[in-house]
Order: sequence, then structure tokens, then C-alpha cells
Amino acid sequence: MRNPCRYAPRRHLPRAVALILGAALASVVGLASGAAGESSSRDQLRAGDQSLLGIWPIGDDTLWAFTQDVTALKGGGQGVELTTDGARSWTNVTPPGLSVTGGNHWIIGIYPLSATKAWVVYGGGGIRSRQSLLYTGDAGHVWTKVGVLPITNCVPQFVTRRDGTCTSYGAALGSMVLDIYRTSNGGASWHTIFDNWPDVTSGRFPAGSLPFGCDKRVQFTSATRGWALFLCNGGMASLYETTDGGATWTDRPATPPMPSRYGSEFTRAPVFSGPRGAVAFATGNESLVYVTDNGGHSFTAVYPPERARAWCVDVVTPLQWRFAYRNMILATNDGGKSWFAFTDDARKPVVLDRYGPDAPDVTFANNRQGWLTWDEGNGFLLMRTTDGGREWKLLEVPGT
Repeated sequence: MRNPCRYAPRRHLPRAVALILGAALASVVGLASGAAGESSSRDQLRAGDQSLLGIWPIGDDTLWAFTQDVTALKGGGQGVELTTDGARSWTNVTPPGLSVTGGNHWIIGIYPLSATKAWVVYGGGGIRSRQSLLYTGDAGHVWTKVGVLPITNCVPQFVTRRDGTCTSYGAALGSMVLDIYRTSNGGASWHTIFDNWPDVTSGRFPAGSLPFGCDKRVQFTSATRGWALFLCNGGMASLYETTDGGATWTDRPATPPMPSRYGSEFTRAPVFSGPRGAVAFATGNESLVYVTDNGGHSFTAVYPPERARAWCVDVVTPLQWRFAYRNMILATNDGGKSWFAFTDDARKPVVLDRYGPDAPDVTFANNRQGWLTWDEGNGFLLMRTTDGGREWKLLEVPGT
């Protein structure tokens, strides 16, 4: 089972996507004298040989981007870029001292909360290393070290300036244990909120725990509410909810169950407006949306009218969904009661097929403005639409 949305940004959540890049190659040495918060050149290396490795849209026109030279073992360029005008202009907001890879300078991931607030994790990938956490509250003008991660390579996510989690994923042949740490002071200190290692060891999973089977991804929508999205190589994937910050979890059933031949997964966290919600789901070569009108206590399936495809599905609101596949975007604004499509032909050049045969990754801020990427193998191409997906403009990110 393969997620058609490879980087899968989240509109209704901070873009807390871990980019564990080059960490295994990094040895543990001290950060250079250009420390976070000090002034130094942000353009030490802009050779244009970096790849776009992640984007995090915030609202209509703001986009954080992460670039890195994926071929250099050290000494390659890396950077954090920010646009607030729909990619018409960019600002290099890389923390001082971190524009070149090597040693303990590897940027591991960026985690924006808004157009001005974001965290950067940097450091080595050794078992004994402690990866550091930087914070900016002024759109990258000043970065300040706020603490270290509670464990190497856990994935942080912040839902407010102070409230956040860091999830450690312990995978084992298609199964996964989880450790979840919580902070209430912006990452300065952490405490364990969930740990199902003892349940795995004993073989007993009491109510409130998460089962060992299947891979998982945890995403929070507030300091108390979050979701465990399952990816299973066989059978129906599960969807679990927490309402106490991750301490206990409840299974939220989705019906009808999908065929088990290809496995299945929930690809993005549910989006809610009051009791009404929707969540994207994929199995084999088919994608759909599960909907709820009771606050997420149960979900039922809604299928797109086109033939089964491995669409990349973006739930804009509980009623507005966008499905992307090669040269087609399929859309609904009423929860699947009616649909319309944009296709690549002589009159409507939506997506150019030459960019690859796989599904693009798509995220919309509203009915008109959206972002689209393709995985080229060593990075992404980036495009933007301002007319709902009828036409797209290829964008250049500085340094790539």
C-alpha cells in the first residue's frame, strides 16, 4: 500500500512533517559560531543545486519551504524559504549557521504554526545525540534556541505557541509502537503522555491504548484533540481519536469496510466544522472520503464518480474536496452530491503529463487558491493555481 499523497501537507494543522534527511550521516559536533539569534550572512551557499523537499502552506498566500542538497554528504546547501504573497517573492529565513550541511548542522525538519511562528529542528542522528529546537516568532528574522527534543528523531508538532507533542515511531515489519511526549512551554521541556511499549511487551492492550499492528501517524488539531491514522498492508485501516491530549485513545469505526487485498490507510487527519467532518482514505488503486455528522463517533464512505484511481485527496472543508490524478482534478463543493472536473486538454492546460505518471500532491486553501507538487525522485516541482485548478503556474523556489 502506497500513499498517493507523498508529502501530504495539512491545512488545518501546523505542517509538522519530519524530514529526516542526512541525519544518519551527521556526526555530533558543536554548532558553529553563527548561533541562532545572532546576525550573520544567510547566503553562504546559493549554488542552485538544492532540491525542494517540503512545503507548508499557511492560509491563502503564505508558504514555508525547505530545500537541501540531497547529494552532498556534507558542505551542501540547505535553507528555509518563506513567501507571503503567493510565491511572487521569497525571503531566505534560514537560521544563521545552518545554511550549509555537515556535522551537527543538518536541518532535520521545519514545523510552521503560522505565517510568523515556526520551529526548526537541527542536529545529528546518533543515538546519543540530542537534536536542538529553534523558534521564530517574527517570520524568521530572529531564531532562538528553546530546547532539545526529548528523544532523537521524534516528530514534533505544535498547535499553539506553547502546546505541542513529539511522537517517536518504533516500526517493526508493518507494526508500530508509539511514544508521545508533550510540552506546554514551546519545547523547553517535555514529559511522556503516552507509551504503549509495556502493552506490546505484555501482549495485552487495555482500553485507551493503541494496538501494535499497522504503521501509524499521529496528528493533533488542538492541545487536547488528535488522531492516530493507520496504514495497514492488509485489511481495513483504523482511525483512533484522543480528547485528552494523547493519554488515551478511542477507535472511531468507518463503514463499510474496504477490501483487504491491497491494504488501506487514512491519508490525512479529519477536517471538522461542528459535528460534520470528513477524512481522506485510500486502498490499493482506489481513493474516497469518509464522512461523519456526529462529531467523529462513526464514519461512512463517499466514493467519487470516476473509475477507481489512486487519487491524492485534499479535504478543504467537510463539504469541499479536491481529488488529483495525473492530468485531472475532480472536485465537489457539497460533500459528494455533485462533482465537476478539470482536465488537461487544448482548452484547459491543467497539469502537464510530462512531469510524471504518479498522482500529484495537492492542497487547497479555499475554492480558488491551491498548491501542487510532483516528486521528481530527488525533490519536488511546485505549482500554484488561483482559479480553482483550471490553470497552474510552475514556480521557482530560490536555491533550487
